[in-house]
Amino acid sequence: MKISEYTLFLVIIACFSLFVFLVLGNKEEEPIQEAPIIEEEILEQEPIIEEEEIEEPEEQPIIEEEEIEEPEEQPIIEESKAFFSIIKRLVDWGHHTPANPRFIDTIVIHSSYDALGTDPFSVEGVLYEYKLYKVSPHYLIDRKGNVYQLVENKNIAYHAGESIMEDKRTNVNDFSIGIELINTKTIPPNEEQYNALFELIEHLSSEYDINYVLGHHHIAPQRKTDPWLFDWEKLNSVLGRT
Repeated sequence: MKISEYTLFLVIIACFSLFVFLVLGNKEEEPIQEAPIIEEEILEQEPIIEEEEIEEPEEQPIIEEEEIEEPEEQPIIEESKAFFSIIKRLVDWGHHTPANPRFIDTIVIHSSYDALGTDPFSVEGVLYEYKLYKVSPHYLIDRKGNVYQLVENKNIAYHAGESIMEDKRTNVNDFSIGIELINTKTIPPNEEQYNALFELIEHLSSEYDINYVLGHHHIAPQRKTDPWLFDWEKLNSVLGRT
């Protein structure tokens, strides 16, 4: 090959290269499409709350309780009455007020019970019977030893009825005080009643010059037998009689 041809060949090659360069260089490079980024849906996570460490309470030492010995039950000691008392139950029947002050020197003891009701020892039943018969003592002593005053001492109570003293005085109601014990012909007075009776006699003796303490049967022997089952020895011992 001649040099001129060789030169021509180089020129052709150069032109061709230039052409290719220009053609290819002018083409815009197609942008490479990036794959779309698919955002994953992020689930909101609940905040993790760290649990506080709960400290377990320290185990307390078990203290054995001492056995407390219960005190031995003491026997109930019934105290005797600290003072003598009278319950006022003044009635509006079975008595009257005398024109002149009374001279009192006698106490008459009686027995009575509720013969109409179911409880022979009922105070209310006994009072009901007194009202029916329009009679009354000055005092009434129930089975518990309670002393009820039904008539004032200054008044004449209708308790003795037709009666006579050993000294031949009659109308014993005029100068006496009547005391009824609630008991029957088969059930005697109890200790509570005796104690209350003795205290009442002592009380009346401090106010009046009492010379006689008698039973209903002493002043009306033809028609009365009360006080029933009464312990006269006990009374005489208290009164200092032989």
